[in-house]
Amino acid sequence: MMSPEIKSKKQYIRIWFEFYKLSLLDPDLKDNIEKSSKFYKPWGDVSNLKFDEWWKTSKPLFVETLEYITTLSIIGSSSQKPFSNHLRYIHLHRSDICLGIS
Repeated sequence: MMSPEIKSKKQYIRIWFEFYKLSLLDPDLKDNIEKSSKFYKPWGDVSNLKFDEWWKTSKPLFVETLEYITTLSIIGSSSQKPFSNHLRYIHLHRSDICLGIS
C-alpha cells in the first residue's frame, strides 16, 4: 500500500499539531511535555482547538527566515588596505517573508 503524499508544509504542521494534542492527553508523556513547555508556550492552549482555527493565528510561528548575503566593495587600492582583496559579508535577516506555507 502506498502512503499518502504530503504536498505542503502546512500539512506536516497539521500532523505535528494533532500529535501534540494527543501527547497532552497521555499521562506517560507528562514529564516530556513539561520539559518542552517553553517551546510550546507560543502555541497557546490547543486542547480544545481544531487545527484550522489555531492556524489562523499561529501561522506566523512557522515563517521561514530568509538570509541574504550582500557583498560590500572596499574603497581604495589594495596597497592602502591590507585586506582589501577579501570580501566582507553582511547577513540580513528578514522575518516578514513567508515561504512555502499556504
